[in-house]
Amino acid sequence: MPLFSIYIVLLEYSHLTYVGIAEFNYPHTGNFMFHSHINEFSDLGWMGLFDVVKK
Repeated sequence: MPLFSIYIVLLEYSHLTYVGIAEFNYPHTGNFMFHSHINEFSDLGWMGLFDVVKK
């Protein structure tokens, strides 16, 4: 498991929706997937890809 630092901000969009911003440093570049381990959340779209690039 890589070591990384993370900064997360949760913003309430409405009483039903939350928007989150995660900012972190990761030691590897490339495309990575994020997802929920709860099927009901994955069905709601809690999954996607992000691209890690060098600064």
